Amino acid sequence: MTNPRKSIRATPLAGVILLLAGATAPAAASLQQDIERIVSGYREGTAADVGVHVVDLRDGKTLCGIASETPLIPASNQKILTSAVVLARLGADFAFRTILARRGDDLVVLGDGDPTPGDARIAAELKRSRTAVMDEWAGALRKRGI
Repeated sequence: MTNPRKSIRATPLAGVILLLAGATAPAAASLQQDIERIVSGYREGTAADVGVHVVDLRDGKTLCGIASETPLIPASNQKILTSAVVLARLGADFAFRTILARRGDDLVVLGDGDPTPGDARIAAELKRSRTAVMDEWAGALRKRGI
């Protein structure tokens, strides 16, 4: 009989790395049990693979390891890391700016990387067309005689 979890390899895999500082040996045993219970509950009804590795940052000792040697493809964890770096580098008040400028008879769009204009998913969520932002810009320019 084949293992049903092994036969579903197209399913996204989840890898979790937890880093802790300041845990004691008794706390580590309790931590291992708590995390095993969480992972067990998560695995019920899913084909996802989960790996957990908890390290004491003071001495590098492993406090908990559940399938931690199994290579897994990161899922949402990469989004968390990326979001944390962006927040740290750009700050919580960061906003993309797109500037419409005129150089002679030319209209110039100066963007700084805003991914939202023309994004089909965002447009659908807002119940707007993909070109709605550009249409609004065109309307505003027409009103100014440009």
